[in-house]
Amino acid sequence: LQYWPDEGEKQINNFTIRFENEERYTYYTIRRFVLLNPIESSETLTIKQFHFLSWPDHDGLTLPTPLLDFWQRFRNNCKTSTSPILVHCSAGVGRSGTFIALDALLEMSIYEDTIDILEFTHRMRQNRVYMIQTVGQYVFLYRALIEGILTLNASISLPEFMTTRRVHMDIKDQYRLLEQLQATVEFSYHTARDPLNIDKNRVESILAADNNRPYLMTQVEKTTDYINAVFVNSYRHASTYIVTQYPLPQTMVDFYRLIFDHNISIVMLVETIPRDPQNLPYWPSAVSGNVSFGPFEILLSSQKEDDYLIERILQIKYTSKSTFTSDQTKTIRQFEVKNNTRSLPVVKRFLKEMRTRPEQNVILQCLNGVTWSGYFVALCNSIDKMQTEQIIDPFQIVRLIRASRQEFIDQNQYENLFVSMINYAQEYLSFGAASNHAVENSVYMNTSEKNRSFANK
Repeated sequence: LQYWPDEGEKQINNFTIRFENEERYTYYTIRRFVLLNPIESSETLTIKQFHFLSWPDHDGLTLPTPLLDFWQRFRNNCKTSTSPILVHCSAGVGRSGTFIALDALLEMSIYEDTIDILEFTHRMRQNRVYMIQTVGQYVFLYRALIEGILTLNASISLPEFMTTRRVHMDIKDQYRLLEQLQATVEFSYHTARDPLNIDKNRVESILAADNNRPYLMTQVEKTTDYINAVFVNSYRHASTYIVTQYPLPQTMVDFYRLIFDHNISIVMLVETIPRDPQNLPYWPSAVSGNVSFGPFEILLSSQKEDDYLIERILQIKYTSKSTFTSDQTKTIRQFEVKNNTRSLPVVKRFLKEMRTRPEQNVILQCLNGVTWSGYFVALCNSIDKMQTEQIIDPFQIVRLIRASRQEFIDQNQYENLFVSMINYAQEYLSFGAASNHAVENSVYMNTSEKNRSFANK
């Protein structure tokens, strides 16, 4: 039984619980509600609840990063609080004990040279039996502590950075740590390597993992349920994005199946695609023209452009051959980035659009489904997090999106991600030209001249 209201008020015996507000994120929700007991007192108690949503019972997480992200947000909010912290799960021992140990031992690691996980677990169990209930949770605690301790200095608050012009941890060292942690994550690609699907992959080494790919359900002859695409979380919502390669001639029909089957509203083509027989346009060349791929007929309703984007409105009609399904029509907006080295203005506009209509499902697309799509997602999520939490933390953002596709973000892109964020932060905080010059000269202390040139573009 839920002990708080989703809106309005909830009455439990003499207590009235009044909903105040709620902030939803991919892995957790933060709520604020007010507790009243008018029979006992006229005073009210304001409660802030941090609710982690992605932890299976009796086990650990596949990746500790989401919980570490949650812990960081929780700790940053509790710095000035002097009241006791109430921790609970379902039974109040397994996940609760693991989180308490993680919190206490990470705090301990900041001030002491050693931590003793076994001793701390023993002390918890003297107060409450079964704290950290399973072997899986105990092993997960070790993994989470290793990653948490190694990455404590990877993030920096925005005000601190703007004052010191320095990061706590060398950017190249951050990337090396990313690579080391990534080596412990396993992916399975059985479907992508099936002989029926091999020719659907543009690059042999870039595949869609079995546990994170969108399934195609619209029935078309001589097709399978596979497309080289993966779900990627935004900062605020799970599986908001589907990242995919530019369609091959033999996967055009699959691309439109993907749009229909997953209710896509926007397609962002974030790279200028070179035209050759393997990279044909999947839309009509002229307004009011149409093209067909299998049962899909595509009409270009309108097209306009500015300095950064070409916007097309595509009407897609699906003609069904089955007596059990009817014909369907769908309208989508497609945006083609005119210069993929000028990502920041496009990202700003895109984030504004997504905040206006957060329920939209979006395809992000570049030639290989990695290079520019991955950078675009990382920049979107990093900026969204910086605006919300006042933290510069590309490390955690990249770590999380690599859970979907391990090839996302190479070293040059990681360094340039910092540059883009600093440039955005300067604009966001309305710094003048002198500050721009100071930040630019300091942030490149860990980047090459080649990267500086790229970022300036």
